[in-house]
Amino acid sequence: MNKVISNHHINPEIIDLIKNSEKYVVLISPYLYLWKHLKDEIIKCTERKVKVVLIIKDFDKDYSKNKSSVQLNKRMDLLEDTLEEFVFCGVEVYTNESLHTKLYMSEKLSLISSMNLYDWSMKTNQELGVVFDDDDTRKQLNKYVKELKSNSIIYENEDVWDDIRESCVPDRFGNCIRCGKSDIKEPFPVSYTHLRAHETR
Repeated sequence: MNKVISNHHINPEIIDLIKNSEKYVVLISPYLYLWKHLKDEIIKCTERKVKVVLIIKDFDKDYSKNKSSVQLNKRMDLLEDTLEEFVFCGVEVYTNESLHTKLYMSEKLSLISSMNLYDWSMKTNQELGVVFDDDDTRKQLNKYVKELKSNSIIYENEDVWDDIRESCVPDRFGNCIRCGKSDIKEPFPVSYTHLRAHETR
């Protein structure tokens, strides 16, 4: 079943795609400025042990042209906070300098759309998307995603990983001595929820 959707129908389609995923979710959007509901669903997705891959535009180079804009700099700070939180959760984050693709998919559905994961786009722009559920389209899109990842740079923030390593302390049985979570092993990441549990102890 393929279907065409537009405007305010795109957001709930993306939310449902994430909610119903069981194996993986791929989110490709040059610009990222998430609304709370979507951000929460992505975090819940990682807590269900679903693999999440996020590919965005190389924001350092994109925003560097607009250093005089206070608003854009604030958005960049918010973007970095979001990416750091996603890294805590175990999301694979990549950046690509020439990215223009908007693609959202799981092992069940694929959505090719004109809409970025950007709240302004959701609220004000005229947007269009096509939903696919056939295996052949999904295989072709997975091949494209694989190629795109190979041409992208993985987003890494050493401060984030230092915090995780300092916060997650396994005993000799592999249990975290701070929050009690079991089976703590290298390599990280641990979940963002797990990390936050340390702050209350």
